[in-house]
Amino acid sequence: MAGVWYVGIDWAGDHHDVAVTDAQAREVAQFQVAHSVAGLAELEERLAALAKAAAVWVAIERPDGLLVGTLLGWGVAIYPVNPKAVDRYRDRYAQAGAKDDRRDAWVLAHILRTDGHRYRPLQAEGEVAAELRLTARAHRDLVGEGVRLANQLRTCLADYYPLALELFARLDQPLTLAFLRAFPDPRAAQTASPAAVRAWCQQQRYTRPERVAALLARVAAPSLQQPNAGVVRARCRFMRSLVDALEAVLRAKQEHARALAALLGRHPDGGLFLALPGAGVVTAAEVLGELGEDRGRLPRPEDLRAVGGTAPVTIRSGKRCVVVRRRACNQALHGALIQWARCSMLQAAAGKQEAAWVLPLYRARRAAGDSAQAAYRVIANRWAGILWAMWTRREPYDAQRYRQACAQRASPKAS
Repeated sequence: MAGVWYVGIDWAGDHHDVAVTDAQAREVAQFQVAHSVAGLAELEERLAALAKAAAVWVAIERPDGLLVGTLLGWGVAIYPVNPKAVDRYRDRYAQAGAKDDRRDAWVLAHILRTDGHRYRPLQAEGEVAAELRLTARAHRDLVGEGVRLANQLRTCLADYYPLALELFARLDQPLTLAFLRAFPDPRAAQTASPAAVRAWCQQQRYTRPERVAALLARVAAPSLQQPNAGVVRARCRFMRSLVDALEAVLRAKQEHARALAALLGRHPDGGLFLALPGAGVVTAAEVLGELGEDRGRLPRPEDLRAVGGTAPVTIRSGKRCVVVRRRACNQALHGALIQWARCSMLQAAAGKQEAAWVLPLYRARRAAGDSAQAAYRVIANRWAGILWAMWTRREPYDAQRYRQACAQRASPKAS
């Protein structure tokens, strides 16, 4: 067996377009299969027939999903191609901007034929690594959903029950949601007897005397009222539905957080990441889940910084030179690195020596004119280099070793 068949698959929800070419750019085959048991069986049969004569390399626009998992299970070499690269390469075939799924399959096949050396084949994930990555992403989605629902609840309460916005520090917590269930409108709150409010506080274990007294005073004080009873009934009805949804999201977040802690305990690198300053269970799981198990995928620290979105992008054209934030990156990994940078700065401010270098760096960047977010990116970029060394060498973070390396880099070199 010699040579390679280059296969492009343009995937869709109910079918997949497939194109096959060889090293001489000859069109070997073009067909479509359904996204079904029979369709994937046909695809496996066709790829197996091709594999008898040459190696089969498959280009596709996504690195995960049911189709990709099935192809990996067959032992096929899969090369994920960024959709933006496909879009730009498409102009070689249709300058007018036309788009066709069959043509996109050919584009993918020819990208692999001409530029296959620039891509790495996808490696199959272990069960723990895959579950960790997807659970961490689901937790992040739940956090976003909780923020969305809390914003809706805040708008709803401002329309008919502004008093409820003043009673507790946060809306998206069980205590606030329980209060809204017990006292769903201003009249229910203000007509409740102090004894009833105290009984509710006791039931919720909200028992500090000064807080109970403050709550009673706020509930009894005059507050803004919605004069239209129809508006009150409608908004109260919507409020209850939002409370139901928020409570479900909070339960799901807790369930996913417990699952992440258990998965980190089972992952061979879990202890390394949990020991990082400022990286709690969720952040450690997000970072480790996005890095995965294929250490050859990021051969240099610069690669991790680029994928994580912490490395800046330099744009040079003629006399113009601009440095901008990197947008094309793994957004989940970028968010986790920025969150880790924030938490490590809090650790440094609290006197934790393992992250002592973070606070001076943050202050220096702010003094230089960086925004807080830009300063966090600088810290995250520094952490990304440390993380790469830990991850590739399977060594724990050593703050003393890092300080010595920094001092060595800063010392003048012999001439």
